[in-house]
Amino acid sequence: MFDQSVFARSSAPAGTREDLPSVRTRTVARALLVALPALWAVSYFFPPLNHDVAALLQFAQRMLHGERLYAELIDVNPPMIFLLDTIPVAAAELLRLSTVACFVVFVLALVVTSFAASLRLLASVDDARQPVGALLWPAVIAFVLLAYPMHSFGQREHLLLIFALPYVLIAAARAEGDVVPRGAAASAALFALIGITLKPYYAVVPLALELLVLTRAGWRAWARSPQPWLIMAGCVAYLGAVALWLPDYYRVIVPLVAQCYDQFAVAAWLDLFTRDQVPALLLPLAPLAVIAWRLPEARLARAMVCLTVAATAAGLLQGKGWDY
Repeated sequence: MFDQSVFARSSAPAGTREDLPSVRTRTVARALLVALPALWAVSYFFPPLNHDVAALLQFAQRMLHGERLYAELIDVNPPMIFLLDTIPVAAAELLRLSTVACFVVFVLALVVTSFAASLRLLASVDDARQPVGALLWPAVIAFVLLAYPMHSFGQREHLLLIFALPYVLIAAARAEGDVVPRGAAASAALFALIGITLKPYYAVVPLALELLVLTRAGWRAWARSPQPWLIMAGCVAYLGAVALWLPDYYRVIVPLVAQCYDQFAVAAWLDLFTRDQVPALLLPLAPLAVIAWRLPEARLARAMVCLTVAATAAGLLQGKGWDY
């Protein structure tokens, strides 16, 4: 799916003069660090499945059996999540297998796609090619894709992370002025577009990443990249397609959502900031963000900070805390 050509300004491969034993040692260590979260993926085949995920799968199954979304099936989610869920549901019915098992395989296939694309992109980013970065970044990405979601495996927030990671890595390179091949940029943008359209709140993610590119690379370099324009055009086309084929979403669901999310309460937001795992996420993020912006070589870290802040903001805008 992704054109994985190297970035035009990337330097010669690091460690060409290293002895073979040290290279082998780091390769084995990296493989072991990635294998640990990969082993964790086996646990997702065992119950329980996240209750929201199960409900969405049931809706997708009913859609395939002829019920009309937003007319006979009332749910506040935009249609993209139901379109995605019809893939494992249809596969389960075609192969006469468990719907849950097919769903887990489907999500893990998306994880493998995102991880493989991210791994190839990491090889072209300077700070990820340094000895420590080359050892830890693949393991970190494998951890956040496989072990970190836990009970939220397959949730929309998990899917957003899966679809957005290659886009985040390319944004990190673009922010430092690297020339990204248009094929890789376009593929990453279209892949990320699927995750962004899962919820309106996820539009905060491309806004944060494009702001990073704009402020660090300048508006000329930003405007020449196809990513922001593809995502913008894709979102407009998606909204138009929904209006054309699922008009009840705007007639029925949007007014319903407006009634649920139109109130702003300071006390509720303070509660969100002080309960669950939100403080444990935000408190260490502040000094780490400062360090990321002060270290010139922390290119990936800056992009990851933007992703974390944007994803947290998307949850808070919904009036929901962890794990949203």
